[in-house]
Amino acid sequence: MPGWLPGARLADGRFVLARELGRGGLGSVWLAQDTVSDRRVALKILAPAFARHPGARELLRREYARQQALVHPHILPVHALLESDGTQLLVMQHAPGGDVRHLRGTPWRRLLPLLVQVADALAHAHEAGVVHRDLKAANVLLDENGMACVADFGHAAPVAGGEGEVPVGGGTVATMSPQQLEGAAPSPADDLYAFGALCYELLSGSLPLGEAPEAATVRVRVPPSLGEQVAGLPDALVALVDGLLAKSPTARPGPMARVRDCLQAIGQAEQQTAPPTAAGGAAAGHRPGEGVDEDENEDGGVAIAPVTPRRRRAGQGGRGAAVAGSDDLAGPEGAPRTAGGASPGDRGAGATRLPGGPAAWTAAAFVVLLGLLLFTVIWLPRLGAPGEVPAEAPLAEDAVPGVIAPPPGREPPAAGRREDAEAVLGVLVNLQNRLTPLQPARWAAEDWAQAAALGERGDDLLLARRFSDAEAAYSEAVSLLQAIEAAIPEVFDAAMARGDEALVAGRQAEARAAFEEALLLRPDNEAAQAALARAEALDAVLAAMQRGARAERDGAFDTARAAYAEALELDGQWAPAREALARVRRTQADAGFQALLSRGYGFIGNERYREAMEAFEEALALRPQAADAQEGLAQAELGFRLQRIRLAQLRATAFERQERWEDALAQYREALEIDESLGFAREGRVQAEARSSLDAKLEALNAAPGRLFDARVLAEAQALLGEARETLAEAGGRRLETQVERLGRLIELASTPIDVVLRSDGRTEVRVFRVGPIGRFEETTLQLRPGDYTIIGSRDGFRDVRVTLAVRPGQTPAPVSVICTEPI
Repeated sequence: MPGWLPGARLADGRFVLARELGRGGLGSVWLAQDTVSDRRVALKILAPAFARHPGARELLRREYARQQALVHPHILPVHALLESDGTQLLVMQHAPGGDVRHLRGTPWRRLLPLLVQVADALAHAHEAGVVHRDLKAANVLLDENGMACVADFGHAAPVAGGEGEVPVGGGTVATMSPQQLEGAAPSPADDLYAFGALCYELLSGSLPLGEAPEAATVRVRVPPSLGEQVAGLPDALVALVDGLLAKSPTARPGPMARVRDCLQAIGQAEQQTAPPTAAGGAAAGHRPGEGVDEDENEDGGVAIAPVTPRRRRAGQGGRGAAVAGSDDLAGPEGAPRTAGGASPGDRGAGATRLPGGPAAWTAAAFVVLLGLLLFTVIWLPRLGAPGEVPAEAPLAEDAVPGVIAPPPGREPPAAGRREDAEAVLGVLVNLQNRLTPLQPARWAAEDWAQAAALGERGDDLLLARRFSDAEAAYSEAVSLLQAIEAAIPEVFDAAMARGDEALVAGRQAEARAAFEEALLLRPDNEAAQAALARAEALDAVLAAMQRGARAERDGAFDTARAAYAEALELDGQWAPAREALARVRRTQADAGFQALLSRGYGFIGNERYREAMEAFEEALALRPQAADAQEGLAQAELGFRLQRIRLAQLRATAFERQERWEDALAQYREALEIDESLGFAREGRVQAEARSSLDAKLEALNAAPGRLFDARVLAEAQALLGEARETLAEAGGRRLETQVERLGRLIELASTPIDVVLRSDGRTEVRVFRVGPIGRFEETTLQLRPGDYTIIGSRDGFRDVRVTLAVRPGQTPAPVSVICTEPI
């Protein structure tokens, strides 16, 4: 992005740019170091061309507001929206894994956990009443743990019927639903279609209808079935993705929460039916290239647990989800766990029994139940009334019992409601995000550490499905953080008081530390910023004061005065400097006052009034109430005013003789500003205004004689010429005489008709626009004033003809032929 280079500092030096991560139509995204929180962040920076554009700024504001409100482990956190260097910055969590476009064509078992995470994030947004409207691979990022984070809510909008702004534009044609392309009201069905396009792209390696299809193509063309593009996919997965790409919103499976559940069920069914191998489920939570062999993964199953929100622990930079293959599903000794949380040892020999045993029956049950789920989610919505676009009614909770739940005995029974614990977790995450940049570990270390420990305990309890206990731990952590946040004003005031005390006592380091702590709490507080600047300058202020004191003792008053002034310039609130400077000035004033008076009266005698005013003003600076200095200043000001009036009058008279009426008018106005009662200036202003206006009109017409071809302008010019001739007779003037002569010639030329010969075939009706009908003829002559004319020829059964004619003064145009020759 022009104007930004690595190493540049933004937001008063808080962010140091490292490298550009990407660039779009409105700006670019940079990796940056946040020097306040000491962490890496991503900065979305508007390009200079859009820095002041209301639409671009609103798009960035909307993105911040939407993502700030949507707290979810798979929605990218945004930290702040700031103004810096004439543009806007959106501060976001850095996702070091980049976007998921590099995962195109990855084996489906590896992709399924990421797709579950994206679906869970969208389901959360839909439940909050928000439609993303621009879901694509470039907007799905990977954090340092390889977990998916949905980003870029700039084009998001409320669900149709909800409150909020009306969306304008936005989206990517290749992933937009036909309804969004047609400008229909935002609907979760738009995200269902985009999610289907994302699944199709990642699983097959290409978008359903190509990289850049036309809008008309998206509306009518049905993409090839996913099964035709990729071999070996589960039928249920193919049916789900193909259904999501249905043209009609009523034919798409939904809502998004059910799509997520269906993806989880596909993974669990595959785990039950796949041959048990050492590789089974091991790659589900890994990013490509991290110690997992693709061939080995293809032979095994995929384990996916229900998505569980995870709060960021102290020291972690990203947010994760309890997906198989992550640390959250490790057994007590680090052994990998299945989707239900059981280690391979827990399963015993039953997992490898021959068909017909319990393991085979369990697998068969999963397949049957998966089929029921797919029928309910994919095909059942298509049975509604034709043309009806109902809301996405959720399926009954008991419609497909056991499909997405782990098998009995694999997971402990839940204690409490997950939703309650997750709601408190959202509040906790928001508080952490707000407080972390303030570095509470420096000023509320004990409570901050205790809140972190409680949050981690809540995470562990949530994973153990002890939701009531998790909610209690999160609530206690929230209370501590709320108390820390409520104490910010008190801690700020205390830090400011310590800094002020240290500043007065001359203890620079102590003052600086206190004010820096205050600015951590309130970075934009102007008083704290000014106080820190004073603390930074304290040593220099004290050194200047010492130099001034030495010079004052030695009688070097100019040197002392300069030193005290330097101290005051460094710190305008340093009272000792103000007092010392006033003292030295009083000492010098007594010696210089009389000399200034003598100089001022000498300047008056020589009519050098400006110098006299300066001398008396300097004397009054030493003694503001001195009557002799005040009287001298009044005499100098009066002389200066009269001098300016005489000069303005002389200049105005000279300009009038030269017929420079605008310059003369300026001099009369200057004289009236000095004294509005001046008679010569009032009369001169009236005359100069009239002559200036006449001069401007004459010049405008003489400079553009073509305007006289218009009858209205010609009439105005004739009236103006009469007025100018009267003025010339009364006042004379060589310039006016020249202007009158030239305009008279131009008017005469514009008024003199020119002979124009027209030729036709005697069968064409001819008329001249703004003149009238001429009739049928073979040749005729018209007299037309100079100007531009349009001649129209008409004849039954033939196409009309139009001829444009330019008649100019003193020029006889060539004969003009007007004949209709083209039959209709």
